[in-house]
Amino acid sequence: MLLRFDHSPAYYCGYCYCRRLFAAYVSSSLFFSLGFLFLLYLLLSYMAWFSFFLLLLCPCGS
Repeated sequence: MLLRFDHSPAYYCGYCYCRRLFAAYVSSSLFFSLGFLFLLYLLLSYMAWFSFFLLLLCPCGS
């Protein structure tokens, strides 16, 4: 069955708008997830360095 492009221009405007909205949603969610992963990485590295310095400063081992 052949596709016939005889829809109204409002149909195309709505389609383009939905496509742009979907692309913006995907890019923003990707950006927020990357930012969240970066913040999680910073927090974990900070906790790792903090525990490392606590182990160095703590005289419990000696």
